[in-house]
Amino acid sequence: MVIVDNGLKTGSYEIRGYFDYPRGGYTVHARLDLEIGCAIGCKSCNTAECLELNNGFYLNNYHQPEPCATGCLTCSGGREDDCLTCISDHVLKSGACIDPTEVPMVRTEKNVYQPGELIRIQYAGLGVSKDDWIAISKEGERDSQFITWKRTEARRGWINFLEGIKTPGKYEVKAHHNWPKGGF
Repeated sequence: MVIVDNGLKTGSYEIRGYFDYPRGGYTVHARLDLEIGCAIGCKSCNTAECLELNNGFYLNNYHQPEPCATGCLTCSGGREDDCLTCISDHVLKSGACIDPTEVPMVRTEKNVYQPGELIRIQYAGLGVSKDDWIAISKEGERDSQFITWKRTEARRGWINFLEGIKTPGKYEVKAHHNWPKGGF
Protein backbone atom coordinates (compact mmCIF):
# COMPACT_ATOMS: atom_id res chain seq x y z
CA MET A 1 0.00 0.00 0.00
CA VAL A 2 1.29 3.46 -0.87
CA ILE A 3 0.00 6.45 1.06
CA VAL A 4 0.49 9.84 -0.54
CA ASP A 5 -0.02 12.95 1.56
CA ASN A 6 -0.25 15.89 -0.78
CA GLY A 7 -2.55 17.82 1.51
CA LEU A 8 -5.70 16.84 -0.36
CA LYS A 9 -8.55 19.24 0.24
CA THR A 10 -12.05 18.21 1.30
CA GLY A 11 -13.90 16.55 -1.54
CA SER A 12 -14.40 13.39 -3.61
CA TYR A 13 -11.55 11.62 -5.37
CA GLU A 14 -10.99 8.46 -7.35
CA ILE A 15 -7.99 6.26 -6.74
CA ARG A 16 -6.88 4.19 -9.74
CA GLY A 17 -4.56 1.25 -9.67
CA TYR A 18 -2.60 0.60 -12.88
CA PHE A 19 -0.81 -2.56 -13.86
CA ASP A 20 1.66 -3.70 -16.45
CA TYR A 21 2.95 -0.21 -17.16
CA PRO A 22 4.74 0.63 -19.46
CA ARG A 23 4.19 -2.55 -21.58
CA GLY A 24 0.43 -2.70 -21.20
CA GLY A 25 -0.12 1.03 -21.24
CA TYR A 26 -2.39 2.69 -18.72
CA THR A 27 -4.77 -0.18 -18.09
CA VAL A 28 -6.90 0.46 -15.01
CA HIS A 29 -6.74 -2.56 -12.74
CA ALA A 30 -8.86 -1.19 -9.88
CA ARG A 31 -10.83 1.90 -8.93
CA LEU A 32 -11.68 3.13 -5.46
CA ASP A 33 -13.69 6.18 -4.45
CA LEU A 34 -12.17 8.31 -1.71
CA GLU A 35 -13.97 10.96 0.29
CA ILE A 36 -11.90 13.52 2.22
CA GLY A 37 -14.00 15.06 4.99
CA CYS A 38 -13.48 17.73 7.57
CA ALA A 39 -10.74 17.44 10.18
CA ILE A 40 -11.65 15.92 13.56
CA GLY A 41 -13.23 18.68 15.61
CA CYS A 42 -14.60 20.51 12.58
CA LYS A 43 -18.38 20.36 12.11
CA SER A 44 -18.41 21.90 8.62
CA CYS A 45 -15.68 22.95 6.20
CA ASN A 46 -14.94 23.92 2.64
CA THR A 47 -11.94 22.83 0.60
CA ALA A 48 -9.58 25.17 2.45
CA GLU A 49 -10.75 25.72 6.01
CA CYS A 50 -12.92 24.76 8.95
CA LEU A 51 -16.10 26.86 8.90
CA GLU A 52 -17.73 25.62 12.11
CA LEU A 53 -16.23 23.79 15.10
CA ASN A 54 -17.66 20.95 17.15
CA ASN A 55 -18.08 21.67 20.86
CA GLY A 56 -14.85 21.10 22.79
CA PHE A 57 -12.52 22.40 20.03
CA TYR A 58 -10.79 25.66 19.07
CA LEU A 59 -8.75 26.74 16.02
CA ASN A 60 -4.99 26.82 16.62
CA ASN A 61 -2.54 29.27 14.96
CA TYR A 62 -2.53 27.08 11.83
CA HIS A 63 -6.35 27.23 11.63
CA GLN A 64 -6.62 23.53 12.56
CA PRO A 65 -9.08 22.25 15.20
CA GLU A 66 -7.56 21.20 18.54
CA PRO A 67 -9.30 19.98 21.71
CA CYS A 68 -10.14 22.31 24.57
CA ALA A 69 -9.06 21.46 28.13
CA THR A 70 -11.07 18.92 30.10
CA GLY A 71 -14.48 20.24 31.09
CA CYS A 72 -14.64 23.02 28.46
CA LEU A 73 -17.60 23.10 26.09
CA THR A 74 -16.17 26.07 24.17
CA CYS A 75 -12.76 27.71 24.53
CA SER A 76 -10.33 30.23 23.04
CA GLY A 77 -7.26 27.96 23.42
CA GLY A 78 -6.01 24.70 24.86
CA ARG A 79 -4.97 25.84 28.35
CA GLU A 80 -7.08 25.10 31.41
CA ASP A 81 -7.94 28.79 31.84
CA ASP A 82 -9.03 29.33 28.18
CA CYS A 83 -12.57 28.01 28.72
CA LEU A 84 -15.53 30.18 27.65
CA THR A 85 -18.35 27.78 28.60
CA CYS A 86 -18.40 24.44 30.45
CA ILE A 87 -19.98 21.03 30.08
CA SER A 88 -23.10 20.59 32.21
CA ASP A 89 -21.49 19.19 35.38
CA HIS A 90 -18.65 21.78 35.60
CA VAL A 91 -18.57 25.41 36.78
CA LEU A 92 -16.65 28.26 35.10
CA LYS A 93 -14.18 29.89 37.52
CA SER A 94 -11.33 32.21 36.47
CA GLY A 95 -11.60 30.93 32.89
CA ALA A 96 -11.41 27.25 33.89
CA CYS A 97 -14.14 24.63 34.06
CA ILE A 98 -14.01 23.15 37.54
CA ASP A 99 -15.69 19.98 38.74
CA PRO A 100 -17.51 21.26 41.86
CA THR A 101 -17.22 17.84 43.51
CA GLU A 102 -13.40 17.80 43.28
CA VAL A 103 -11.91 18.18 46.75
CA PRO A 104 -8.72 20.29 47.16
CA MET A 105 -5.78 18.02 47.93
CA VAL A 106 -2.05 18.42 48.57
CA ARG A 107 0.23 15.49 49.37
CA THR A 108 3.86 14.43 49.14
CA GLU A 109 4.97 11.47 47.07
CA LYS A 110 6.25 9.76 50.22
CA ASN A 111 6.16 10.38 53.98
CA VAL A 112 9.89 10.53 54.85
CA TYR A 113 12.70 12.25 52.93
CA GLN A 114 16.44 12.39 53.46
CA PRO A 115 18.05 15.84 53.93
CA GLY A 116 18.53 17.47 50.51
CA GLU A 117 16.44 14.85 48.68
CA LEU A 118 14.08 15.91 45.87
CA ILE A 119 10.57 16.47 47.26
CA ARG A 120 7.66 15.76 44.89
CA ILE A 121 4.28 17.22 45.82
CA GLN A 122 1.02 16.34 44.11
CA TYR A 123 -1.90 18.77 44.19
CA ALA A 124 -5.45 18.84 42.82
CA GLY A 125 -8.68 20.77 43.18
CA LEU A 126 -7.00 24.18 43.40
CA GLY A 127 -8.24 27.20 41.52
CA VAL A 128 -6.60 28.44 38.37
CA SER A 129 -5.31 31.67 39.81
CA LYS A 130 -1.78 32.66 38.82
CA ASP A 131 -1.46 33.49 42.50
CA ASP A 132 -1.90 29.92 43.81
CA TRP A 133 1.21 28.34 45.30
CA ILE A 134 2.55 25.46 47.37
CA ALA A 135 4.85 26.05 50.35
CA ILE A 136 6.90 23.92 52.74
CA SER A 137 7.19 25.14 56.31
CA LYS A 138 8.30 23.77 59.67
CA GLU A 139 5.53 21.93 61.47
CA GLY A 140 3.32 24.28 63.51
CA GLU A 141 4.61 27.57 62.01
CA ARG A 142 2.22 30.30 60.91
CA ASP A 143 1.00 30.14 57.30
CA SER A 144 3.00 33.28 56.49
CA GLN A 145 6.25 31.51 57.47
CA PHE A 146 7.75 29.02 55.03
CA ILE A 147 11.13 27.68 53.93
CA THR A 148 10.46 27.41 50.21
CA TRP A 149 7.55 27.82 47.80
CA LYS A 150 6.54 27.48 44.13
CA ARG A 151 3.60 28.69 42.06
CA THR A 152 1.17 26.13 40.68
CA GLU A 153 0.73 26.12 36.91
CA ALA A 154 -2.64 24.37 36.73
CA ARG A 155 -5.54 23.06 38.84
CA ARG A 156 -3.77 19.75 39.36
CA GLY A 157 -0.30 18.37 38.86
CA TRP A 158 3.09 17.84 40.47
CA ILE A 159 5.68 20.27 41.81
CA ASN A 160 9.32 19.29 42.37
CA PHE A 161 11.38 20.98 45.04
CA LEU A 162 14.81 20.06 43.71
CA GLU A 163 16.74 21.58 46.58
CA GLY A 164 14.80 19.58 49.17
CA ILE A 165 15.11 20.44 52.86
CA LYS A 166 18.61 20.36 54.33
CA THR A 167 17.79 20.16 58.06
CA PRO A 168 16.16 17.05 59.58
CA GLY A 169 12.83 17.72 61.31
CA LYS A 170 9.06 17.74 60.85
CA TYR A 171 7.61 19.84 58.03
CA GLU A 172 4.22 20.68 56.51
CA VAL A 173 3.12 21.21 52.92
CA LYS A 174 0.53 23.97 52.45
CA ALA A 175 -1.48 25.22 49.48
CA HIS A 176 -2.05 28.98 49.30
CA HIS A 177 -4.90 30.17 47.08
CA ASN A 178 -5.21 33.55 45.37
CA TRP A 179 -2.51 35.27 47.40
CA PRO A 180 -2.45 38.11 48.47
CA LYS A 181 -6.26 38.60 48.11
CA GLY A 182 -7.04 35.27 49.72
CA GLY A 183 -4.46 35.76 52.47
CA PHE A 184 -2.46 32.82 53.75
